[in-house]
Amino acid sequence: MKENKYLFIVFCFFFGYIYISILKNNNMGDKDFLNIKILELDICGWNLLHVIFNFLVCYFFNVKTIFGFVIIFLLGILWFFFEKELFQKYNKHYIEKENKDTVYSSISYPRYDDIIYNLFGIITYIVFKRFKH
Repeated sequence: MKENKYLFIVFCFFFGYIYISILKNNNMGDKDFLNIKILELDICGWNLLHVIFNFLVCYFFNVKTIFGFVIIFLLGILWFFFEKELFQKYNKHYIEKENKDTVYSSISYPRYDDIIYNLFGIITYIVFKRFKH
């Protein structure tokens, strides 16, 4: 399964692109089930996907060193700023909506706490590896 690590990453980006495109092209941004708050906390499915994605990246790439974890974390930060620039460039007409039942006011724009959820995924992997042995 680890030999499919690049396929996993391509699938994740493809899923995100298709999912967001369907929501935006059908004006369904307010029907995003991944953006609904979980248990009245300020977390949602998107946040959990950040944790799961970073955990699986560490798993598939068999990260073992601090240097490897730092590289994964820094790539996540680079992606955050790339994604932010990309969405600001191509989503100029998207209006943000405040909703007490959702976490993101606009799923087209990343939030800074995405970086924290990325880090939590990496830390979860580290803990998993420690207890696995």
